[in-house]
Amino acid sequence: MATMAHPRKSRVEKEPHVVPLTKTEVIRVTAAEAQLQPFQDEKLEIYCREHDDIAASFQEAREGRGVLAKLYDQRNKEILDRLVAMRAKSDKEAKQNLDQLKDFCKEFVDTVAERKKAWRHKFADDSKEITTRSTRMGETITSLDEAIVQEHEDCLAHAAAETEPLNAALKQHNDFLERQVAERGEEHDRFMADMQSRFQAIRKRLAEEKEARRSRGHDMRERAEERFDAVERQVRQKEPQVRQGLEEVRQRLADELEMKSSSQESMVQDMMRFMAHFEQSISESGQRQEKTKAHLQAMKAKLREEE
Repeated sequence: MATMAHPRKSRVEKEPHVVPLTKTEVIRVTAAEAQLQPFQDEKLEIYCREHDDIAASFQEAREGRGVLAKLYDQRNKEILDRLVAMRAKSDKEAKQNLDQLKDFCKEFVDTVAERKKAWRHKFADDSKEITTRSTRMGETITSLDEAIVQEHEDCLAHAAAETEPLNAALKQHNDFLERQVAERGEEHDRFMADMQSRFQAIRKRLAEEKEARRSRGHDMRERAEERFDAVERQVRQKEPQVRQGLEEVRQRLADELEMKSSSQESMVQDMMRFMAHFEQSISESGQRQEKTKAHLQAMKAKLREEE
């Protein structure tokens, strides 16, 4: 089996269109290969097994065909009997339908002849009535056309009679609008002249006020510079006194800080001495308590001995 694996591998390498096996298929093929014995031809066994299966299938098919042939013969006989019965039944029903059709045809021909005769009489009467109605409608249409022409002429005359007063009113309104436009044009020219004179007066007042404000600002600037110079001189005069006062305050603060530092240091030293004395007194009190406790223990022991 190992010798047969190499040609299969080379054939797979030469044929790139062959789909490679998946991991599951490789595991299954490997397990089947491990179950083979030495000098065992797997393909030959598969072919023999398939040949036997095919032979058994053919035998079953032959037996089945015999059974099917009998079944087919039985079914063919049943179908032929059923067809004969159906043919007889259909012939009987066809004869009955044919007789009914003949009776209906005879009745239909007689009925159609009578109806055709009645229809022709009715058609002649309807034609006469339609001709009479058409004549009457023609006369009516002629009279309506004459009435429409007369109505058209009357409408034109009425429109002309109603339009002349409207045209006169429109002309009067147009004349009024023209007079109003002329009056508004004159009013506009007068208003523009008035506004021009007013704006000229305003520009003149603005120029005068601008000059007055400029001179006033110049005076205020000069006064402010003079006051600033006076203040600067006062500051220069008082600066040494202020510096001397600040130096004295700084010296007092330094002295006060030094005094507070010395006071704090003395307080800390006093506290340390107090803590040392307090600790010593606690220690001595503890020693005295120990001595008292030992003395009491000794007294208890003596009392127990005396008892």
